Amino acid sequence: MSANSAAFDHVNGFRWRQGDPSLAESEARLYDLGVLRSVLEESVEIAVAVADARAPSRGLVGSFWVSFGGQ
Repeated sequence: MSANSAAFDHVNGFRWRQGDPSLAESEARLYDLGVLRSVLEESVEIAVAVADARAPSRGLVGSFWVSFGGQ
């Protein structure tokens, strides 16, 4: 299984709001995807901050950054 396939399985398996009777299934799915995107962006920001903080001690110059969705 590729990394993309494994990640896709995790995304499809995440069902926090799905099954909530107050939401249509499509609304719940979009809500869940929004939560996953938010967490992924935060995780990447943390990882980049840690990498930037360690860069000087490793003799690296400059900064590394990542942007999702053209932001």
